[in-house]
Amino acid sequence: MQQFHVEMFTNKVNIRYFKILNELERKRSVSGANLSRATGATTRTLISDIAFLREYFGDSITITVTNCGYIFNEKNIGNYKKLKRELMADEPLFIIIRAIFKGELLTVGEWADKLYLSESSVIRFLKKLQKLVKTYNFKLGYQPVDFHGEECNIRKFFLLFFYEADIIPHTITPSLNIQNLICDFLKIYHEQLHLTLEFTKSAYILMIILERNKNGHVIKIPQLLKNKLKKFVDFSYLESFDKMLKSKSEITLPEDELFYIIFLALTNRQIEMSEFEKGIVENYSNEWIDKLTNEYCLKQKSLLTENFQFFVRSFFTTCYLQSMFSEIYIKNIPDINLYAIEHYTEQYQLNYRIIQNSDFRREIFSDEIVEDLTVNLTLYLNAVENTYVDDSKKIVFILEGNHHLCLNLKAAAKKYLGKNHQLYFLDYGYLNKEFLDNNEIDLVVTNYAEYITDCVLSIDYILTKAIPTTDDWNTVLEKVNPKINKVFSLVGRKCAMG
Repeated sequence: MQQFHVEMFTNKVNIRYFKILNELERKRSVSGANLSRATGATTRTLISDIAFLREYFGDSITITVTNCGYIFNEKNIGNYKKLKRELMADEPLFIIIRAIFKGELLTVGEWADKLYLSESSVIRFLKKLQKLVKTYNFKLGYQPVDFHGEECNIRKFFLLFFYEADIIPHTITPSLNIQNLICDFLKIYHEQLHLTLEFTKSAYILMIILERNKNGHVIKIPQLLKNKLKKFVDFSYLESFDKMLKSKSEITLPEDELFYIIFLALTNRQIEMSEFEKGIVENYSNEWIDKLTNEYCLKQKSLLTENFQFFVRSFFTTCYLQSMFSEIYIKNIPDINLYAIEHYTEQYQLNYRIIQNSDFRREIFSDEIVEDLTVNLTLYLNAVENTYVDDSKKIVFILEGNHHLCLNLKAAAKKYLGKNHQLYFLDYGYLNKEFLDNNEIDLVVTNYAEYITDCVLSIDYILTKAIPTTDDWNTVLEKVNPKINKVFSLVGRKCAMG
């Protein structure tokens, strides 16, 4: 269960259980000391909690105790998720958030009666929710219990709660009618607007728009942002969608709601170098974005190519559009930030220093959003790098041993490395310094120690066991892509220490 939801738990035991599961899911192998530190539980409590979780989840998971700590594995993911949801079914704040969204507003006293709690307990729980929603720049009222503040920020919270975060028993899903409307809309949207919104995300956005409008909550788009949107997007396509919506559901949306859809679409683009993308950068960029882009690229010396500068400018332009509406639209759920900081630590830290210390950044983005902005930039540029940067390697394999084993190893190398890298399978007699230099070989892999000669020692090499193990293959994968074990858990790793 994501940290976003755990922050809303009121049951202290549930909080511990889900913190334990979060750590085990993320790391797979965790020492007892690290698990105690992450959960704030004593060793005795931790042992008791692990025993409960093993019994509760039964055959759907395994939690193995080793000298290194605990090793976690899901055996039946579907049943595991189902049991997790049941464990949180009675959490009061989830029930209250769902009711607020549906417009079913109750006073503190009425919630106390409904949830079989004292009013003081309800107030204590609501203060916890109050602290959370404050980070999204709106407040919680108590008489009745409802959200108060800018509608755009409240909708962002609902989108995170129902769509981006894990599905929970209280998640509301878009109706079949809404899904059909989105199917019709996306036909217009993809063909005419050249933008991309995921189907399910679009359905949740429309569900939130319709439900909030029904309950009297309408969005307000800043006039400056509306003027910018009008210059670049043919609004007639949204008007056509509104007419279709009215004909099929007898609902019509205010103009600002249509602009809201355009805003979400325009800030949800794919990574591409099309004329459309260039047009967005040209039309929406400004001098501060240009200055911030130039500053960033100068300090990130690896990103001095023209294409990378374009992508950096595109990123900051998109964030600028979001900030014109509300900086909350740059904000992530905590789990996304944790993922990026853990998996791309060095890149994140460098990006953070540049963004945090930039005077140009302060002209467009506040200090409160620096972490989220940095996380999004880190993830975005990694996606750009993986899409556009050619990091293929030239790899020589020299294999010896059982004929059928060598055939098997050669086929495995072709299957898992051949699509992205240039492979050479040589007999030792053909291996010499001239061949390595002329073909600009990056790596030699062999399972025969006698082949590690002076010419092989002059470049990168890997000596595997005579019959390569899982760890040998992991070493090869890490050598050709040093970032791979930061994102993926490679099979066969030893349990974590410390």
